[in-house]
Amino acid sequence: MKKIMLTMLISLFALANSAQAKETLSIIFAGSATGSVNKFNTDLSKELSKWFTVKEVPGGSTTKGIKIYNSINDVALLYTRGALHNAKSKIKGEKDQLDINKKNTLISLEIYDMVCVAKGNGSAGNTLATKGASMKIGMSDSGDKMKMFVNKLNSATGSTNNVIPFKGSGEVVQGLITGELDVGVMNPITASKGVASGTIDCDTSTNPTATKDTKALADIISTKWFGWSDSKHYLIIVKNADAKLTKDLKEKINSLVADENSLVGKRLSNAFAVPNYESSSKLYKIYNTAKNNKVSYSK
Repeated sequence: MKKIMLTMLISLFALANSAQAKETLSIIFAGSATGSVNKFNTDLSKELSKWFTVKEVPGGSTTKGIKIYNSINDVALLYTRGALHNAKSKIKGEKDQLDINKKNTLISLEIYDMVCVAKGNGSAGNTLATKGASMKIGMSDSGDKMKMFVNKLNSATGSTNNVIPFKGSGEVVQGLITGELDVGVMNPITASKGVASGTIDCDTSTNPTATKDTKALADIISTKWFGWSDSKHYLIIVKNADAKLTKDLKEKINSLVADENSLVGKRLSNAFAVPNYESSSKLYKIYNTAKNNKVSYSK
C-alpha cells in the first residue's frame, strides 16, 4: 500500500512539474482585427499552444501594438514590418520604434511584388523595360518609393513613364483591365487572383531569384538598383526571453513556417512569402539592409 501511495505521489509530482514547466508567452496582435497580420498571429498562437501557454494581447492597430510590445514585461512575440517602422523614425530623426538586434530576431520573411499587364498584352517584364516608352504604371505603395521607382526606370530606359498611385492592388488590376494602365506592380496575392480569373498576365517579380515561370525584374532592367529586388520585409521578434528560450522559440517557429501542412506554413505559402532561415545575427543584417533601403526612398 505504501509503495502504491509513493508511486502515486511521484506521478502527481511529475505532472505538477510538467505543468509548471510549460512556459508562458504573449503574442501582441499589432494590426487590424481582420487584417493579414492578425490572421497570421491567430494561426501562430494556435500552433505554439502545443508547447506554451499563449496569451493573445489585442493591439488594436500597428501603432498601439508596438507600444504594448515595448511596455510589456512578459516574454512576448511581435510579428511586424520592423524595418519599415524604424526607417520612418530614422527619416524623422527619431529613435527606433522597436528594439531589433542581433539576438532577438527569430525569422524574417520577404513578400515580393509582381509586375503585370492586361491579359494578352505580352510579357509584363519586357513591357516595363521598354526603351523610349511613355506608359502609365500603376502602383500601391509609399509616394517616395513610387516616385523613385519610376524615375529610376525612366533613367534606365530613356523613357517618360508616369506612375499612377492607387489605394490598393485590386484597383491596379482594374486599371489594367479598363486600359487606364499599361503596367501594374502589385502584391502577389492579388496578382495570382487576377491571373486565375484570366484578366491579367504576370510573368515578372521583384524576387531576385528567377524561376522557369517567373522572370526577375533585376535581370531585365539594365541598371543596378536595390529597388528592382525590393520586398515587404516582415520579422518575428521576441523580448524578455533568455538565450535558451529564444533558441527554442526560433527552432519551433522555423519548423512551423517550413511545414506546409501547419496553419502558419499554409498561410505564408498562400501569401507567397519567402522565409529567411538564418541565424539571428544574419537576420539582423538582412533587417538592417531593408531598413536602410526604406530610408533611401526618402532621399
